[in-house]
Amino acid sequence: MTDIARALIDDLDDDTLDHLAELLAPRILARFEPAPVEPADLLTCAEAAAQAHVHVETIRRAARSGALPAARAGRTVRIAPADLSAWLQDAQTPVSVSRPRARRSKGGRTLADALAAGNQR
Repeated sequence: MTDIARALIDDLDDDTLDHLAELLAPRILARFEPAPVEPADLLTCAEAAAQAHVHVETIRRAARSGALPAARAGRTVRIAPADLSAWLQDAQTPVSVSRPRARRSKGGRTLADALAAGNQR
């Protein structure tokens, strides 16, 4: 705050300061209070999983563990989009991309190995 502004505030009487505080209070509170989230804005686990490109069970586990803030309405779990974004950006969030496992034949070899061996015979 500049010296001029400080001097102006110091010169105000108590009634004027109270009036100024009433005028500024809504603006100050708006900076520190999160905007209310409407229920229609909340995501289901399936919607959150689709946006995050992870399996729905990954979202459910994160919500159960408390890593991903979620609200319960009966049996339904809902997630705020801002909480999902914060969870995804968190460096501690282990989001893995699943890779298909190699299929194994009865002999313990992969299907590709078994087909290659069959073509060599």
